[in-house]
This record gives sequence, C-alpha cells and structure tokens, in this order.
Amino acid sequence: RDGRRRRQQRTGLVPRRSRANLVTKNVILVLEDDQLFSELISTVLKDMGKTAVRVHRLKDAMCLLHSLDFDAAIVDLGLTDGNGFDLVQAMRERGMRNKVMVITGCEAAQIGNVLAEIEKDDQTKFFQKPVSLDQFRSACAQL
Repeated sequence: RDGRRRRQQRTGLVPRRSRANLVTKNVILVLEDDQLFSELISTVLKDMGKTAVRVHRLKDAMCLLHSLDFDAAIVDLGLTDGNGFDLVQAMRERGMRNKVMVITGCEAAQIGNVLAEIEKDDQTKFFQKPVSLDQFRSACAQL
C-alpha cells in the first residue's frame, strides 16, 4: 500500500477512486512531446497549486482517458506519434467537457481544419507558440 502511494506521488498519476482526496488541487493532463516545454508547463501549474500529469505520446494520453480523473488538459498538436487534436476529439466523443488548452508551433495554414473545430468548442482555447509566459499563466489560471 505504501509502495503504491509512493508510486502515485512520484508519477503524479491519481486513480479515479483517490480523486476525492484532491479537493483543493486541479489535475491537469499535459500532452507535450517537448520535454523542456513540458517541464515548464508542469512548473507553472505547480506554482498555481495544480497537479500536472505529463505524458509525451498520444498513445499514453489516450490510455489515461480511461483511468485518470483530470479537470483539464493542455495538448500539443504536433506530436511525434500523431495529432494531439485526436485526444480532444476522443474526450468530446466520450462526453467529457473538460477545458482544453491547445498549443502548437504549426502555422495556421497547416492546421486550418483543426483550428476551425477548436473555434467551435467553447471549452477549448488555442495558443500559437511561442506564447508569452504571462499569457500562458493567465490561460492556466482559467483551467
């Protein structure tokens, strides 16, 4: 039992049944393949009293849809193993109305169809990299 608790603390993964213990903390799923940017996101969220669960592959994030109770997600579109918007679509297909922050370094012309879908969803906000730290903090505060 103590080993499981230590593993949860180390990985940041919180099973659904333990969610009741996180009354004051928001759990944010972070899907970002850039390790350095992912660490920066995690640090900003931690400074705001939120818990970041970081994954670097779309496949891992999709698996967490079934096992992790999270309040919001920060999703990169241009991943090494796919398009991060697939995660947003999977969330919406499951009836999940979590807030989502989509961040990408891709040009608007490259993601035209995705951008149109994002604009239709009032729970999803779009940010183009590079994003200022103040703008990013402000957006994270709304998650």
